[in-house]
Amino acid sequence: MKFTYKNKLTAMALLTLIMVTACTSDFEEINTNPNGPVTIPSYLHLPTMIEATADLTYSTFNGGDMGECWVQHWGKVQYNDEERYSPRVTSINDWWDLLYARPLMDAKKMYLAAIEEENDQAKGVALVWQTYVYSLLTDTFGDIPYGDALSAEEGITLPKYDKQQDIYPAMVDTLASALNYLSGDGTLPATQDLMYAGSVDKWKKFANSLRIRLLMRMSAKVDVSSELQSIVNSGIYFKSNADNAQLNFLGQNPNANPIWNTVIFTNRLEWRINESLVTVMEGLDDPRLPVYAQPNDDGDIRGCAPGIEEPTVNGYDYANTSMLGEYFLKPSTPAIFMDFTELNFLLAEAAKKGIITGGDAAAEAFYNAGITASFDTYNGFKNEDGTTVALLPSIYLAQSGVAYNPSNALLQIGTQKWIALYCQGVEAWTEWRRTKIPALSPALNPISISEVPSRYLYPSKEQSLNSANYTEAVQAMGGDELTTRVWWMQ
Repeated sequence: MKFTYKNKLTAMALLTLIMVTACTSDFEEINTNPNGPVTIPSYLHLPTMIEATADLTYSTFNGGDMGECWVQHWGKVQYNDEERYSPRVTSINDWWDLLYARPLMDAKKMYLAAIEEENDQAKGVALVWQTYVYSLLTDTFGDIPYGDALSAEEGITLPKYDKQQDIYPAMVDTLASALNYLSGDGTLPATQDLMYAGSVDKWKKFANSLRIRLLMRMSAKVDVSSELQSIVNSGIYFKSNADNAQLNFLGQNPNANPIWNTVIFTNRLEWRINESLVTVMEGLDDPRLPVYAQPNDDGDIRGCAPGIEEPTVNGYDYANTSMLGEYFLKPSTPAIFMDFTELNFLLAEAAKKGIITGGDAAAEAFYNAGITASFDTYNGFKNEDGTTVALLPSIYLAQSGVAYNPSNALLQIGTQKWIALYCQGVEAWTEWRRTKIPALSPALNPISISEVPSRYLYPSKEQSLNSANYTEAVQAMGGDELTTRVWWMQ
């Protein structure tokens, strides 16, 4: 039968009627995938935000070049422009971009999902992690987008920068709120919590330990004694290495320690122990030195000079300098976000300064506990030659140069903290910037500045994409230089 124009119109009318009926009858029910959730459960954001943070903080091009090298834990025998204070723009851009886009955005999504779920515990965890990541950003840059950050969906595409002196109290308050949430109702699946396997009590300890870190960091600018003492009185903070905030990497890529991945897996061997660290540890007869570094080809532990021009030409090469220790070059070595060792040294300093009660007796107890915890971190580690690390803190603590001495206790506490923060990159550099202990000379042959950097430069694209707010921040900071001081620096 011939299909006429009239037939076509009739068919089209019938088709239209069917479509209209279909669009108005049970559309949502028919077109909803029962296997596809409308919202992602809050706990699914937890693994990615922890992993993304660890990958960045333990990157040799961030925490290594612009952390460990600047604090003179590591040196480099090649490609050492960053060690000589000429950082890569791409590394700085990645640090800013990825911390905002990955762990901070995941923390926000986790928090919003937890609100929908009425899951207070998940809200608390999200706020703890948000605070930790914001502390990394403000400690490295100074003034940063905080209140307006991550608000593009709300129409804020050009976020204002908040002053660090405002951000710090806000972060401390956020941690207090997080603790309240963690004491509330909710669930935290152990399989998704890569750090504490669902232990809310350990998340509480981390929240308060992080509060102690932040309070001590701003203690030269603000009276923090009342709040710090209340945390100590609560007893809710790290009590052993079992409470450490850390990610235990797996034994192979893509979930391996980034230091192993760069140095061993991709055979980038230029990172070495630094001569400055070797000198201090040898002067204290520190038994951790063979853990921190491997013997060179002559069987000695020899560091690379800090920031020397053309190291291999000037006496520091691959053969006569020491690689990082075996412990730090394993794929499963954990990423430390904060540990019991650091906490003890912070409390020792607080007690010695009278910020918390206890005086020298408390300071000595915390100091001894910090050294003991550091030793215990490595005890039992098996080297490739079959030997097992066995360190005795009691012998070390009995040495005249190590035993707590009230007359120079702050120097001792700062020095031991600097030693113990080995391979904790940005945190080691940040704490050194605060205390300036031990005294470090700048790189031997600096490229752009003549002192250890005080901060990172703002990302290059901020000048073009967010120029008005960038300019305002630079004026408030007093410049956008590696030497521009952040607020909490003395």
